[in-house]
Amino acid sequence: MYDEKLEEKRVLVSLIKQQANHRFWLGDIDTTIVEYTDDVKLCPLKLKKERIVLYSNRAQCYLLLNNPDGAISDATIALSIVKPVNSHDKRLWRRSQAYYMKGLAKESLMDCFMFISFVTVDKKKHAKIAYYAVHMIKKLMDSIWFFASAKSKLSNNGSSFIDQGRSKEELISNE
Repeated sequence: MYDEKLEEKRVLVSLIKQQANHRFWLGDIDTTIVEYTDDVKLCPLKLKKERIVLYSNRAQCYLLLNNPDGAISDATIALSIVKPVNSHDKRLWRRSQAYYMKGLAKESLMDCFMFISFVTVDKKKHAKIAYYAVHMIKKLMDSIWFFASAKSKLSNNGSSFIDQGRSKEELISNE
């Protein structure tokens, strides 16, 4: 009897998720969030995969509405459900984007690194890192890098020599 009810819930959750996905592609993000929220409330805790997808999809909706707090919350919940914890690339990428929107560069960078590590582990020999991830890491490292202030001083003062006689061009080319 319990298995039948669980299967009924799974089917109902799947139908509501399909409706929400359809609304998402139509661009009705506010309604999509409401539908995902209803689906999360309806979805039994035992259906972990479904809950992970629902939270992740709702996090994407929050990103599109420029609500990084909602995106961080939902992505973190999804990451805490998945086993091992914090091991799903799509959720890490979404949370990284949300942290970036909030100006939390260090947190964003850490999630970005974890995202890339899971992508490269999955593909082993032929690992290709997506351009958008490389671009995000470059932006984040430029903004929080330990030597960012030294780099800016170096680029502002062309005649200064730092690091035991090496010129600005030598230092920049070695980065």
